[in-house]
Amino acid sequence: MKRGLFIWLCLAALFSETASQSQPTSYYIDAKSLYGFIIPQHDFIDYLIQKHVTAWEMDISKTGIQNQYWDSIFHFPRIGIGYHYLDFGNKEMLGTANSLFAFCNMPFIHTSNDRFFLSWQIGLGIAYLNKVFDMNTNYDDLAISAHWNAHINLGINSTFKITDRIELTLGIRGMHYSNGKLKSPNYGLNVMTANVGLSYRFTGKQKKINPTVPAPLKKYNTEIIYSAGMTTISAYEKGNFFISSLCADLIKPVTNKHSFGAGFDVFYNHSLPEELMIGGANHVTSIDNFYSGIHLMYEITYYRIIMTIQIGSYLYSRYYGLFTPYDRVGLKYKITPHLIGNLTLKTHWAVAEYIEWGIGYKW
Repeated sequence: MKRGLFIWLCLAALFSETASQSQPTSYYIDAKSLYGFIIPQHDFIDYLIQKHVTAWEMDISKTGIQNQYWDSIFHFPRIGIGYHYLDFGNKEMLGTANSLFAFCNMPFIHTSNDRFFLSWQIGLGIAYLNKVFDMNTNYDDLAISAHWNAHINLGINSTFKITDRIELTLGIRGMHYSNGKLKSPNYGLNVMTANVGLSYRFTGKQKKINPTVPAPLKKYNTEIIYSAGMTTISAYEKGNFFISSLCADLIKPVTNKHSFGAGFDVFYNHSLPEELMIGGANHVTSIDNFYSGIHLMYEITYYRIIMTIQIGSYLYSRYYGLFTPYDRVGLKYKITPHLIGNLTLKTHWAVAEYIEWGIGYKW
């Protein structure tokens, strides 16, 4: 499943359909050094934080992979693949992480001569952690228990053009490591870093274009997505449990790039009756597998790729309780004008519940 995550992202990010061949492609290679710290998400695992985090990264990316309209309104995003090596600053318990991820770097501020860019970045991929929780050999590491994990990063990068081919890059980035609760414990690791690096354009030069921009969509879109995945209870309760969701959204495009919306969720989690009994519940029925909620959402569309962020609150849940917040972050991919692929991580305050793999219909 985790290898499928990375393959899905690479196909969506790097090999999407190119709608126009008249636009040249520029290729870049980047080298970065990173320095930062683990964010103390839970007080009871603060003892794992010993030293600052250090890392280095190599990226290869390109522009001009989509049609002229979308590349122009986003000012030529760079989409690519990165390799990331990170030392958590506690080699005995947390060890190191090797990550391979697809990313999209989208400028939102730039100078008229293109000497300076300020961009936001989202990256998703797979990470291998060499030290994880083990009841016999590493029982102090309560943060994470699976060697293979999802790697999620969000950040802001500034780019200063030194020459026509060489750029200086500075940025800040937040990174999250989690197995989506396919194995417990899974409180996850959150890292904040600052980075500095150099970028080299080794082929191609972006061509300036001025395409006609269509008017923003004014109608509401309706969307229904069914997703499914697996979750666990704890390291002491063996087995995986089926979990799924049905989501109905009403989405209002504000511009061709930005949309806002609201939706209703119905969830099914086969582990909840057992969770309730472990918590001391006297009477449990099959209806306790179900819970529901409402959410608000914000989405950014780039051609066929949609980044979605959702914040919700439960309307009914015997296990989680009324009005308990939940959130989602992830990607959708427009397979056809109506058919949508969905890959999101559902969490409770950055503690993963499960990875949602889904398919949806939009009209």
